[in-house]
Amino acid sequence: MIQQKLFEKSPDPGRARRADPPTAKAAAKSVNSTELETIVLDMLRVPATTHEIADSTGIALVSISPRMAPLVKKGLVQDSGLRREGPSGRKSIVWSLTVAGVSKASTMVTAPRPAAPVPH
Repeated sequence: MIQQKLFEKSPDPGRARRADPPTAKAAAKSVNSTELETIVLDMLRVPATTHEIADSTGIALVSISPRMAPLVKKGLVQDSGLRREGPSGRKSIVWSLTVAGVSKASTMVTAPRPAAPVPH
């Protein structure tokens, strides 16, 4: 799917809470967050909600949503200030790339992406 890894030097390990059972910690470690972050950055070439990213990629929302905070912390993604109605009827953040995120995304080699979802 993704032909170039984005954060090869320091992949972000999966995260679990201290109180989580060992099975949850093992599951968190098995998630390839670097690949997920690369997919999210690629999809955010056009601002989108986490629901829209999940729908477009076929990746579960529970895998997409946790990637946003680390990408914000890395300075690659930001809250655009826009909101769109999600499947539940509640307003969802429309995420966009920062200047650094655009620069990082422009250096990525990715597979063709599906058409962007129609906003609700």
